[in-house]
Amino acid sequence: MNRSLGLTAIIASTFLLGACGGGGDSAAPAVTYAVNGTVAYGHPVQGQSVQVTDSAGKVCATATTAVDGSYSMITTACEPGAAAFSVHAYTTPTGAPLMAVAMPAQDSPVINGVVNVTPLTTLVAYSAAGFVSSSTVPKDSAAVLALLPKVTAAQYQQAKVSVLLSPLLQVLQASYGVTTTGFDPMTAPFAADGTGVDGFFDAYPLTATSTAVQLTAPSAAEPLVQVTLPATTGSNSTVTSTSSYSVGGTVSGLSSGSLVLQLNGGSPVTVPASGAFRFTRQVSSGYAVTVSAQPVGQTCTVGNGSGTGLTANISNVSVVCSTDTYTISGSVTGLSSSMRLVVQNNGADPTTVSTNGVNAFTFAMPVAFNGSYAITVATQPTGETCTVSNASGSGVTADVASVAVNCSANAYTVAGFVSGLAGGAQVTLDNNGADPAVVTADGSFAFALPVAYNGGYVVTVGTQPTGQTCTVSNASGAGMTVNVANVSVVCSTNTYTVGGSVTGLGSGVQLTLTDNGADPLTVTGNGDFTFDVPVVFNGSYAITVGTQPVGQTCTVSNATGAGVTANVSNPRVTCSVKTYTVSGNVSGLTSGVQVTLHNNGSDSTTVPGSGNGAFTFAAPVAYSGSYAVTVGTQPVGKTCTVSNGSGSTVTANITNVSVTCSTNTYTIAGTVSGLASPTQVTLNNNSADPLTVTTNGSFSFGTQVVYGGSYAVTVGTQPVGKTCSVTQGSGSGVAGNVSNVRVNCVTPPSFVYVPDYSYSRVLGYRIDPDSNSMQTIPGSPFASGTNDRWIATSPSGNFAYALNQSANSVTAYQVNRTTGALTTVPGGAVATGSTPISMTVNPAGTFAYSVDANSASMSGFSIDLATGALRPIVGSPFAAGSNPTHVVFTPSGAFAYVTNQNGASISAYAVNAQTGVLTEIPGSPFATDGAPLAETVNPAGTRLYVANNSANATVFRIDQITGALTPIAGSPFAAAGNSYGFVSVAINPAGTFAYMGTGNPGQLLSFGIDSVTGAMTFIPANSYGNVGSNYMTFNSTGTLGYIANAWYVQFSVVRVDPTTGALTDLPGSPYSAGARPFNLGVVAP
Repeated sequence: MNRSLGLTAIIASTFLLGACGGGGDSAAPAVTYAVNGTVAYGHPVQGQSVQVTDSAGKVCATATTAVDGSYSMITTACEPGAAAFSVHAYTTPTGAPLMAVAMPAQDSPVINGVVNVTPLTTLVAYSAAGFVSSSTVPKDSAAVLALLPKVTAAQYQQAKVSVLLSPLLQVLQASYGVTTTGFDPMTAPFAADGTGVDGFFDAYPLTATSTAVQLTAPSAAEPLVQVTLPATTGSNSTVTSTSSYSVGGTVSGLSSGSLVLQLNGGSPVTVPASGAFRFTRQVSSGYAVTVSAQPVGQTCTVGNGSGTGLTANISNVSVVCSTDTYTISGSVTGLSSSMRLVVQNNGADPTTVSTNGVNAFTFAMPVAFNGSYAITVATQPTGETCTVSNASGSGVTADVASVAVNCSANAYTVAGFVSGLAGGAQVTLDNNGADPAVVTADGSFAFALPVAYNGGYVVTVGTQPTGQTCTVSNASGAGMTVNVANVSVVCSTNTYTVGGSVTGLGSGVQLTLTDNGADPLTVTGNGDFTFDVPVVFNGSYAITVGTQPVGQTCTVSNATGAGVTANVSNPRVTCSVKTYTVSGNVSGLTSGVQVTLHNNGSDSTTVPGSGNGAFTFAAPVAYSGSYAVTVGTQPVGKTCTVSNGSGSTVTANITNVSVTCSTNTYTIAGTVSGLASPTQVTLNNNSADPLTVTTNGSFSFGTQVVYGGSYAVTVGTQPVGKTCSVTQGSGSGVAGNVSNVRVNCVTPPSFVYVPDYSYSRVLGYRIDPDSNSMQTIPGSPFASGTNDRWIATSPSGNFAYALNQSANSVTAYQVNRTTGALTTVPGGAVATGSTPISMTVNPAGTFAYSVDANSASMSGFSIDLATGALRPIVGSPFAAGSNPTHVVFTPSGAFAYVTNQNGASISAYAVNAQTGVLTEIPGSPFATDGAPLAETVNPAGTRLYVANNSANATVFRIDQITGALTPIAGSPFAAAGNSYGFVSVAINPAGTFAYMGTGNPGQLLSFGIDSVTGAMTFIPANSYGNVGSNYMTFNSTGTLGYIANAWYVQFSVVRVDPTTGALTDLPGSPYSAGARPFNLGVVAP
């Protein structure tokens, strides 16, 4: 909104005029003083309270600003003299105060007229406050306001002059059209509409510190005007001013994208099109305009781009852009001397080339940015043909020098046609004794090498096709000036004669022979014969006697053949007046099957299964003839072989031919997958023929299965830590080798149970080592008693027992071995002693014992092997030492040992295998090397390993008869560099490594165990985890370890290296336990 604010002092006067010529009286006029103005900082200040403090230090007038920042108030109540105007409890968005110092007009004792409150009046107020004598130095805006009512008219004028310096006035007039002659920021007409002075405030926002206010353009390095309060009493405010100027100009010729300019190496401005531009940053001394980023496909140059000693805004910078162009050039090879070649680009710009070279030609006309080129040969050189590679392109953005012209002497192709070539056959043709061309089917062919101008050609067959002969016509020529395409190659299939010899034919008789049941040939005398009809390549022949000679019998040897590739001349026909039978014996033939025998390729004789024994061919063999007995058709499921089956020069009956038949057998095989090294699986076939497989891949049983038999592949012995299953493992009616049996081995899942002390429940998780996954068991968490401290599982994995520490009881569960879900055993929790802290089930799974810390005893229970229910043992509880913590059994279950933490000892007991009663053995308790917290027995049952809170382990030898304990040599054992107490101990099932947990402060420590002495050796490299490992156990094979970490509320599942003892987390391990795991209950294979 544009408006002008004038003086609004309202003077109301009343005159009482007397009668003419008479006296009279008069009253003094009543005067009202008022102020109006605008409060703004580049935006109107709306709804704020404007307060006036007069020379007496009191607030004498107030008003609330309107939407446009305007206000008006009556100032009649103000004391004479200067007054301070402020916006109560308000700062601009930049944190600056707004204020003004106002002086009364010459004809007015108090403030009256127009008072604008703006950033400029605030600068004048800070400057004026510095001229007021004061015993203290003004340190902030409140101190400034307190001094303003004391400002004199002369001080106000001095302050105004000090602020309205030339740089400020120049910016107001040059950039914002403000008339600066006689300009007074407090009274000049002003509107908060974004133009004039208000527009100036938008570009030069007011900012403040505790002792200064300034106007600074966001892009300027220095304030345009800054007023700093006096630093000492007796000094004035300091006003500083820096001149700054804008830099701009015009861009022309810009056509393909944006141009980026920069000022003095910074302040980039993007110009999207031709026209005017101006940098937002201003400069005070010099300027240098450069191109930061050229537009795509253009180059822009800057004129009038730099200067120094500025006194005004710069607007004559000129940026001219022009489109980039690029040359097209290339190389020529093969051009003969004295020859000339003409090339052209895009159908124009012809260029003559007479020499070879890398830069043999360059077109005169360049190509514009992003343009295209297409190089062609306009005129070929005489006797040559030139071709262009890399000949065309588009989107050109750089000079092109990759065009290549290759010239070569003219040459002509030699080609033709092949016919009659058999399917699958091939013929090799040569030209001029070289350049072989392989032809694999009827149709056209062409040699790869052309013939030079005026040259000659001779086409020959290099290699004939198998079983055929090819001939060439139109095969040669000379003086070539055109391509040759009429060479003809004709192929025909080879044929071969079939013949032989006849002996023994009597005088005056004749013999008729046939080949392949046809082509009859009459022979009237001894000697050679040949059939009229030849046999084609790869064909067959079968010579038989069509008509015997009168009184004689003729037989044929070498009578048949196949795959003929040459003339046949070795068949022999022997005629004799005497003939002989060919017979023998068959064995091994079973009922229901039959075998067919041949003699000399014919004379079939079928022997049935019931006919084991003698056989005789129907056709005899002539005198001096030959015989060859073969199996024509094998019996079903059998294979028959012939011995004594052939002979020649027969002069007697043949009776010793032997045919032996045996039942066919077949292999049973398949593949194994999922088997882990170094484990093995034993497979059986039909509950026998055990086969041990040690690696994944193929397997085959040693014993074969007879024809028509059956097979049933099963797992005889499972691999350690794996369960293998068989698919496609059985079948019957076997009539061929079996190779599709599949054996897949997987690691069964483990179920891990965590006692939740805080929420009185048991958490259950399923761990799948093969898929490296952890899942919550369905139904978890499982309800229990109060403050579950410990969970134990039976050796069978069928039952679990959770100790309810605060309730002094134990809850029994049945374990679903498929899902891992826990089901509470009927009857509810069973009472224990005071504060049950741990529980152990004996190796036989028949008894369970809770260690009751505050009762200094153990509670014993018998286990119902059908339901898992607990029943107190007669004589329970059994006394232990001070503050017992854990009980362990020897593998035989004969002895039990309890750690007495406060007693620094081990209590030892003999265990009655029938009743579970514990009897303390002589010599018990046995001293340890510190406060024992846990213990375990090695798998051999020969040594007890005790974890002491004194950062060492006591190792005892166990007397196998009495159960008494004796420390071994070197005990106790410690880990070098470790000072944290041992809180748990575990030994792998192989008995080769021990692992000591150090609880919250330290890692899980690894020790090697001497197989002879039982001594422990610390293995620093195998230390596991960060801190907090407090319990460990293993699966039955020792391939997996389960580690509780109460500190981090998690548990780990690790693979155990059987050689080094190193522990490696399964992918995804460690897992969140959901509760602090004081121990873990594990059901694992």
